[in-house]
Amino acid sequence: MRLRDRWAEVGVTLFFWLLLIYMWQPLLSVIAWFFQGYVFYHHMVTLDGYQSFSESVLRYFLLILLFDGVFLLWARINLWRFRGNERRETPPDSLLLEQSLYFNVDPVAVQQWREYKNMVVAFDEKGNIANAILKQIKKPA
Repeated sequence: MRLRDRWAEVGVTLFFWLLLIYMWQPLLSVIAWFFQGYVFYHHMVTLDGYQSFSESVLRYFLLILLFDGVFLLWARINLWRFRGNERRETPPDSLLLEQSLYFNVDPVAVQQWREYKNMVVAFDEKGNIANAILKQIKKPA
């Protein structure tokens, strides 16, 4: 891969890891909060924090039930609306010569590549296939 592509891959991966950590932050905060014994006791027992917590849990539970109901209703409506109407079709298989011309490789190599489930492909600077390393795991016949 080119250096620019590597940096783009690392940047996108880093962004999504940070997003994932950010989305788990409320759960991690609750876990850390439970391990703070004195602070937990002070806020929940002394300051009657358990009442607002129970109200919040009830609100969240009702909101989750509402979302679940809406999504289940939406799924049922779509099931009724599209029943017996399969619109998904498998794309037509492209011709061997089309693939070999598109990738600028030998048609015999493309035919061999179609038989393999896993392979590692290297590209040159122009985006053409430079070489392909075939794995020995073949597709079931």
